[in-house]
Amino acid sequence: MSLLTDPRMFGKPETFPEFVRFALYRATPDYNFKPLNENITECSLSFAAYNYTDAQSNGTTFAFQNSQKVDLGGKELWGSNGNSYSDQLFTNESTADNLPRFIISWADFIALQNFFDSGFIATEWVDGNYENKELGVSAALAGDIDIGKRFEQMAVSMTDYLRSGPNMQMALGEKIDNVPFVSIRWWFFAGPAAIEAFALLFAVLTIFSNRKNSRVPLWKSSALAVLACEHEKKSGLLKTTVKNIKKIEKLAETSLVKLE
Repeated sequence: MSLLTDPRMFGKPETFPEFVRFALYRATPDYNFKPLNENITECSLSFAAYNYTDAQSNGTTFAFQNSQKVDLGGKELWGSNGNSYSDQLFTNESTADNLPRFIISWADFIALQNFFDSGFIATEWVDGNYENKELGVSAALAGDIDIGKRFEQMAVSMTDYLRSGPNMQMALGEKIDNVPFVSIRWWFFAGPAAIEAFALLFAVLTIFSNRKNSRVPLWKSSALAVLACEHEKKSGLLKTTVKNIKKIEKLAETSLVKLE
């Protein structure tokens, strides 16, 4: 861990907005406790700003269509208005082109540096029969992990914390609700409806045409006419003496028919 400025002094580091650097040393000991597979990973933490546009939210998922990093410049673009913890560190808009105004209190800046220099972050972990006192973030850095991904997640978590802080601003937008919509195109039914209508008309015309050609009353083409017929064995014909539909109806009420 290396702070790029002394927390006891009110001065910006030369690498500002970068203000802290990390070094992670890892090695695998052999049976003589000599280090093997030594690896040193360097990481740095700096202030960053992004310009987000076209925000979209779907349920609990919040995303931006476009994201552009804002160049915060170097130390010369930042100024301060005092040398006490109540004063602020800010971007100098007169010398920073197209850079919005950012303000950081000295108290927050120094507290952040002290936190990274404390035992919560500083870590020493020795495997085996060894009394580890500076555990720090050893649980998050132990094992075969992606160190860069770990620090990236740390930066994202710190950014989310700032967004939910007292300086957050409400973003106004439009809400879109999904509503079920059913559209019925009735003219699709014109074809089937026309076919059914022509079929019904054809059936009616067929009935009347058969009645006209055979010169038989329409009621005689029904099943009631069959019930009023008698079979004459000599001629082998079905004959009936009933010529009135009312008589056929009375006969139907008293007849029992069984189809086999």
